[in-house]
Amino acid sequence: MRRGSLIGRLTDQESFSSLGIMGLRATMLAGKFLLGLFIIRFLGLEAMGIYGLISGASAIVQMVMRGGVFSSLSRQAVNQPLEELTLGLRFYGTGSLCLYALSAPFILAAGWYFGMPEIAALTLAVIVTEHICMDIFVLANNLHRPKLANILLSVQSASWIYLYMAAALYFPALRTLEWILFFWIGGGIACLIISTWLARGWPWAHAFRAPFDRTWFGASMRSSWRIYAAEILNTLAVYLDRYLISLFFGLELAGIYVLFWQVTNAICNLVGAGVLQVYRPRLITAHQKQEELEFRRLFRESARRSLASTIGLGLLAGVTVPFLIRFTDHPLAMAHVPLLWLMLFSLLFRVGGDVCGYALYAQHRDDRVLLSIILKLIAAFSVGIISLYAFGIDGAFLNIIAAGLSTMLYTYYVWKEKTPFSPGIHKTNP
Repeated sequence: MRRGSLIGRLTDQESFSSLGIMGLRATMLAGKFLLGLFIIRFLGLEAMGIYGLISGASAIVQMVMRGGVFSSLSRQAVNQPLEELTLGLRFYGTGSLCLYALSAPFILAAGWYFGMPEIAALTLAVIVTEHICMDIFVLANNLHRPKLANILLSVQSASWIYLYMAAALYFPALRTLEWILFFWIGGGIACLIISTWLARGWPWAHAFRAPFDRTWFGASMRSSWRIYAAEILNTLAVYLDRYLISLFFGLELAGIYVLFWQVTNAICNLVGAGVLQVYRPRLITAHQKQEELEFRRLFRESARRSLASTIGLGLLAGVTVPFLIRFTDHPLAMAHVPLLWLMLFSLLFRVGGDVCGYALYAQHRDDRVLLSIILKLIAAFSVGIISLYAFGIDGAFLNIIAAGLSTMLYTYYVWKEKTPFSPGIHKTNP
């Protein structure tokens, strides 16, 4: 089967500009922020805090269930025959579903213990559909279908939000956390149905006729343990703060923090999609060709553009978001607007850390990437505890600074200790 027919009749051969990707991402992220305002206005800050905890759990649990296997599988998919890819997807999917089946009783039992069995069951469904849809997004990107990948992601992550808010404005009975989760699951199912139809021509029959290899998933986990550990620790470092805030100060303040975090995370996603992901293949290519000077030039250029974009978007958000927060009609949210500005300032360090992390990844230094993320998690946790204890929720931005700064300092140490390229390699002129 020709690779031109990988995704059914949708060829999508044209390159998708970074501006187009940022436009789609902006629509998705705006929807998530508007949903946050909607929840605070009509459901309350406590519901927003629970929603934020569910979002964090979804990101963490699906990363655990991947076992690091999908990162390796999707990387191989770039130049892999379809027969091998579909066979690998069968083994990976079977292993992941087994892990979910084993964990489901514990998740449901936790929901029963806290008096929210329905929320627990719906959360489990959200996690599973999010997991599948994010895998589809990554795989479509690696199969050189960035336009299709982002369209599918917008169906899964944005379409249901606008549909829900429109429906809930007309039908007040829908203004519950359970209905939000129902619509969230519906967006994932819609994405899955579309993807299944588009991939109907893949050799699935061949994959499911082949003998099942029970050792495949475990062997794949062992071979990619560094990636697995790095993914889990990095996700924990990103989502740890909301759990600390809910533990120390309760769900209402956690809801405020999650609302502000969505703004800063949106800027990070836009910079990542529009700048860092564009430079990543160039950095990898420069490293593979052993062009040290070109690699350093691309690194500096990506850093300048990332930080400039962060400053511009941060200033825009700092001016406009406080006016939008008035929609919540909640005085506690308005009282903490200065925290939003501090978090926007901390973005410079988070994005700087991301730039350095991308550079280490481009150099295939999985061991260094893992160590940098371990340091990042330690910095985020320790500074987070101290700052929350000393300054309350207004100190929540300091752990973001600490996490990003630790990655930048560690990368500087690595490059000072040893050139990014092995000794003796010829250095070409740019």
